[in-house]
Amino acid sequence: MQSSRLPPSLLSLLTTQLRPHPSVLGTNAAGVAPAFFAVPRKRAYATNAGDDKSKEAAKSKSALQMRMADKAARMKTTAGTPMVVMPVIANYVRPAKWSQRFPENATFRDYTKYLQADGKAFLGDQAALWQLRKLGKPWRSEFMERATEAYKQVNSAIANGPDADFDKIATAQLIAAIKSQRVNNFKGLNLSWKLHRIVKQEMVCVRHQEVQNDEAWAQIAVRFVTDQSLEVRNSKGTLLKGNHDVPERVTEYYAFQRAMWLPKEDWKIMQKVQEIDPYNLPPGMDIGIE
Repeated sequence: MQSSRLPPSLLSLLTTQLRPHPSVLGTNAAGVAPAFFAVPRKRAYATNAGDDKSKEAAKSKSALQMRMADKAARMKTTAGTPMVVMPVIANYVRPAKWSQRFPENATFRDYTKYLQADGKAFLGDQAALWQLRKLGKPWRSEFMERATEAYKQVNSAIANGPDADFDKIATAQLIAAIKSQRVNNFKGLNLSWKLHRIVKQEMVCVRHQEVQNDEAWAQIAVRFVTDQSLEVRNSKGTLLKGNHDVPERVTEYYAFQRAMWLPKEDWKIMQKVQEIDPYNLPPGMDIGIE
């Protein structure tokens, strides 16, 4: 039966985050951002040329610089278009409900641990926002307008397939994921998606990571709370699931990114992100600053 393949709602689509291949930029199988994208820590090197340890330190420093230069070189092509699969660093997404941020039996130590991590994440947000001021005064409103349009287009693409200009607002990895979803899950089905209204839209995590000199990536995670509906019909037009007359309240998070060193490059939608569990952060979780 075709109905066995039907997704319950758009919430089930693209919930598996795109993970860079381990060979790309040194990311591991869990998709954790490599140290190259972490906040650099100062490292002291010996300077005595006659000391064996200083020679080893010099070699180590040179090798490190070569690796960083190689990675930075992959950030753009001769045409000026980023080719790298950038890991999501705007990934500290607090639960929307305060009741979900603390366990029922939370102790004073639990609250302290969370507030420390949350404070670091807040400082990371503010540091990134300070860098983004370079985009000009109206950048927030312009970004939110583009985010709204991207959200509409990505859901329409899931239902009807990406259009010719979809690559202007979405990354290549997201486009590939949507096409894969349609081939694997929606064959023989006709989907109709409708956005009834946006209840709330807000930035929940902002990150700015310099990779070389003034070349940097910016990422923003956005929470969308919407009333939407999805109708699924078979090839004969028979309604199998959903009803546009009965919209559902849906909360979703999407990450957007921008290559800050490219003047003509605009924000692009990357992928879905999930709320974090403050007490079970995955290894390498970026909370903003060290």
